[in-house]
Amino acid sequence: DDATGGTPPPASKTRVVTGSISGFGSVIVNGVRYDTSAADVRIEDRAGTMSGLKVGQVVRLEAEVDDRGGARARNIEQHRLLQGTVQSVDATAGTFTVAGQVVRVDDDTSYDDSIGLGSLAGVAVGDRIEVHGFSGSSGQARATRVERADASELEVEVTGLVTALDTVARRFRVGDLLVDYSTATLEDFGSAGLRAGDLVEVKGRAFLADGALRAERVEKEDDDVSGSSGTEAEVEGLVTRFASATDFDVAGQRVATTSSTVFTGGTSADLGLDVKVEAEGTLDAGGVLVAAKIEFKRSGSVRIEAGVEAVDTVAGTVRVLGLTVLVNAST
Repeated sequence: DDATGGTPPPASKTRVVTGSISGFGSVIVNGVRYDTSAADVRIEDRAGTMSGLKVGQVVRLEAEVDDRGGARARNIEQHRLLQGTVQSVDATAGTFTVAGQVVRVDDDTSYDDSIGLGSLAGVAVGDRIEVHGFSGSSGQARATRVERADASELEVEVTGLVTALDTVARRFRVGDLLVDYSTATLEDFGSAGLRAGDLVEVKGRAFLADGALRAERVEKEDDDVSGSSGTEAEVEGLVTRFASATDFDVAGQRVATTSSTVFTGGTSADLGLDVKVEAEGTLDAGGVLVAAKIEFKRSGSVRIEAGVEAVDTVAGTVRVLGLTVLVNAST
């Protein structure tokens, strides 16, 4: 107790998180429920509200977490990964292409009601859609949410790694998309400037005669999980750079593991390019996330069709075929 005899206020610390939304009732990101009653929400760089956020959208969240387990979001920022016209669909491979970017769907992909059939079968060539998810190392993205683009949204937007950089012609590629940045505004690149391997967000509205997108803005996306040394951080995404099991990037954020790092759902030998993981730890003075835990995020689903044997409304469970099925905020 404090000097007045009352209970002392809980100690708190800052946590910065990036990941896909898995549920609401406040907001659930990377399995943690955050109180959003006082959160400042921004959607696509504009002021927004919680009602504008959807399951499957990827957000950056800054929160205060106390030693009693309470987590309160201060800021939530949502940015889509891609927006454009569907160029091809491969139902067998579970992929489609938007603005030169191959997008893979899996059991974790959510579909907006605007997508007919609620599956990849509702995506057709010529549709204008937006994709939320994670960029990969080779121009292939992993979708966590797919929805139809607003009719007024004519902008083409892609996020991915810079390849085939030509600083003389001022062009590069993101996936198979050729980008001309000769008249673009460059943001957050610092003194080093644009470099091959940078994770960038590109926006434009017009294509040149040779098929290149004329970029209006190119923004560096690296180190999106920013904070001071000692800040708790979590980042979910694909491994976009892999030097070794102790030095790699997740969604553009540099991650280091140590002998103390705990691996769940796999081992350090399972790490590699485009593996989906969640890294949890603290930021060091150089902005590197020193991971206390690496969790492998493997896709998979189980379907059970049988008679219900028991229901426990208090525990939130259903018994089917002798198996206990948990129903939670993500159901």
